[in-house]
Amino acid sequence: MEDRRQREEEKQVSPIYPWDHMRRAARETEEQPHKLLPLYETPIGRNNQSVRVNKPFSYQEIQRIKEDLGDYLEDPEKYIRAFKGVTLLYDLIWKDVVYILGQTLTPESKTRVLGKAVAYGDEWLGNESVGKRENEIAALPTGNQVVPTIEPDWDYNTAKGKWDQSHFVRCVLEGLRQAGSKPLNYGKLADIEQEEKAAPGKFLDRLREALRRFTEIDPESEEGKVILKDRFLTHSAPDIRHKLLKQAYGPNQSLDTLLQLAQTVYYGREYEEKKERQKKTKEKAEAFSMAMKNVLKQHEKNAQRGPGEKGWACYYCGKEGHLKRDCPQASKPPPAPCPVCKGPHWKRDCPQRHRSPGSDSQDNQD
Repeated sequence: MEDRRQREEEKQVSPIYPWDHMRRAARETEEQPHKLLPLYETPIGRNNQSVRVNKPFSYQEIQRIKEDLGDYLEDPEKYIRAFKGVTLLYDLIWKDVVYILGQTLTPESKTRVLGKAVAYGDEWLGNESVGKRENEIAALPTGNQVVPTIEPDWDYNTAKGKWDQSHFVRCVLEGLRQAGSKPLNYGKLADIEQEEKAAPGKFLDRLREALRRFTEIDPESEEGKVILKDRFLTHSAPDIRHKLLKQAYGPNQSLDTLLQLAQTVYYGREYEEKKERQKKTKEKAEAFSMAMKNVLKQHEKNAQRGPGEKGWACYYCGKEGHLKRDCPQASKPPPAPCPVCKGPHWKRDCPQRHRSPGSDSQDNQD
């Protein structure tokens, strides 16, 4: 009797024993929409039974999820892959999924995604209804029931609640795929050229990424490989493209074969550039050596000649065969009278420039 009273008191004090207390706690969390509560299994009760309860995300987890998802409009494939990873890592409930969509999608994108999810739920219902009785069909959920606009009263500790949860996530993922479909835009591929110093492998990765982002073609499909080979052959660097064409490589070759030859050309550039540098260095050294030999020969010739002999250049006129003091041009009459005395001689030979200061006054007295 006393043990029974003690168990009743424990039920009143602890909210983890009865399910109605857990429902009350869940309703209280609705007033805090900023908290995400993924489900975790917790052993409770005297029989150590497991019950799935909500545990809030940490701030770091929320930020990491946002970073992993990225921009849905910019790269829907990356968003969908990351979102699927989140659903596998965390046991998300309806509120968690809707909150993540609201934080990472624009209102228009969120509405479109959920609308596509509802449509997929109805499509699933139509496929599952084939060959079933009316009572069996009536037990299947419609698209609006699978993707409700308000938080459903799903019991995540029952088999049906778990199925509703997983089916909801499956419909949302399909809604993300359908809403993120892209029109074909081959122009983006045509704009991609291999940069001169870019490795062929990185160039091929850029082509794959563009094909994945701007078209709905799988780069690993046969159609995708044909497009990649065509772009790789026509948009590679000039030397690589020339080598591929010279070897008669075409779309019939595999991507691995094209990439292998392109890498051979790319890594051979360093060897060719080294040979070219060595050749230029050798040519410069030979030219410098030849110039020094010519200078030394000229000095030897000049040393063997005397003044006035051929090989000596006049400092005044620049001609060989005489020195400045013997230059015939130096004895020529000036083109104009002397600016000092107006006589017919050069200014440097003017007699008045060499007279004493008192000679002018003596001449004036005479």
